[in-house]
Amino acid sequence: MKLSEAINEAKKTFYDLKFTESTVERKYGYIWKRMLKNSLDDVLSKESIIKHFINYYGLDYFNTDNRDLTKHEIMIKNVFYCLLEFIETKMIKTKPMSAHDKPLIHSSANALEKYLLIQSKIGLKQRTISNKKNIITRFLYNYPLENLSKTQIFKYIESQSNRNNYAARLDINIIKSFLIYSYENNFINFQPKKLFPTHIVSSNNNVPSYYTPEELKKVINHAKQSLFPNNKRDYAILSLIISTGLRAKDVCELQYSHINWNENTITLTTSKTGRTTTLPLLADTGNAIIEYLIHYRSTSNVSNIFVSKNGTELYSSNITGIINKLFIDSKINLKGRKFGPHSLRSSLASNMLSQEVPIFTISKTLSHISVQTTKHYIKIDVNNLKKCHLEVPNGI
Repeated sequence: MKLSEAINEAKKTFYDLKFTESTVERKYGYIWKRMLKNSLDDVLSKESIIKHFINYYGLDYFNTDNRDLTKHEIMIKNVFYCLLEFIETKMIKTKPMSAHDKPLIHSSANALEKYLLIQSKIGLKQRTISNKKNIITRFLYNYPLENLSKTQIFKYIESQSNRNNYAARLDINIIKSFLIYSYENNFINFQPKKLFPTHIVSSNNNVPSYYTPEELKKVINHAKQSLFPNNKRDYAILSLIISTGLRAKDVCELQYSHINWNENTITLTTSKTGRTTTLPLLADTGNAIIEYLIHYRSTSNVSNIFVSKNGTELYSSNITGIINKLFIDSKINLKGRKFGPHSLRSSLASNMLSQEVPIFTISKTLSHISVQTTKHYIKIDVNNLKKCHLEVPNGI
């Protein structure tokens, strides 16, 4: 189906579902037509949308983790996912936006409020709690606790089958935990635990993308030789992430005070886990940062080391865009692999593993709360992972 045909049919379906004109035209139609205006009216596909993302926005949203995107960028990504899903199913699965303005039924609202209060007391970050609230609220709009049935739970699980495996597994686990709480506190009258598969979505196929030291060297060399503005900054950022595995948000928030130049270390509290970690600052990375600071950093009142060309602070999405562009322009083979800051973390973990670095050291470097999280990063190297398991005590 051509892009123009897909847009017209999708909009008609939105109107049939009683979406407001404002939602259809401003949230969906406007963004879709932007692609139509800047691209040929070819057959719509995921590949053509990715090309539009890179050409217009400078970033492949489909292959970028939501944690590295702004809310607006996530919205654009979801709007195009909606269009692709419509082409495949001829269905619009989202609810009219006006439905989300309606309050939850009393029992559902009460259960959610008490559940989130517990999440706060056990020390979860507000960002995590807000994410859980949004996921559970969407579930409760469709399946209120007041008349929730086992059939509806099966229907919900089935509705997640077309989503990204990892994202679906996270959402379903959140709903499972909430419903178990609801049962234990008499908000529903049946135990939902056994209704959920033990392995909701197999994570074995969700192998992180990984790049060899030789491939990363090509990206680094390209960054060194780049003639683009801010290339010294971008090279320093790339070198920093490759050598330390820092998350994009932590790179954005890196301060002068975090670096001990005498000991060649970086010490900071990570944004995601809240843990303080100390990482080695390699000579090449340190020199790249110094060169950027002395000769190329824009005049700015911002205390962060890395700033935009206008001297304003950078965001995670900016870091992702920088790394993605360096990957694409380096001409290494990206087929079938994601690329960006997250893949650099996976690559660091796997390359450390190939050098027989203990898994606990890798976990500490990546600032993971659990070794189990680190194991997900290093699925790539099964043979070396088995060797490292010898150093892991029973029960881990």
